[in-house]
Amino acid sequence: MSAVFMAEDIVEKQALLDNEPEKFLTTPHYGNSTRLLVRLAAVEPDVLRELVTESWRQQAPPDLISDFDRPTQ
Repeated sequence: MSAVFMAEDIVEKQALLDNEPEKFLTTPHYGNSTRLLVRLAAVEPDVLRELVTESWRQQAPPDLISDFDRPTQ
């Protein structure tokens, strides 16, 4: 099973695809976008958490990002 995530930029996407093809892949459908497919069973939980967070940051409104980044007390 795989899921689609957004890399930070096209350079990061290409690095992931080149360095860890057993975990990351793409299709022609995604072209030059930062979207990439992640093989969920092959990715460590910490890496998956980072991918989810980065994908969310690219789409979330600034006020939500600010709230997320605010230290908890």
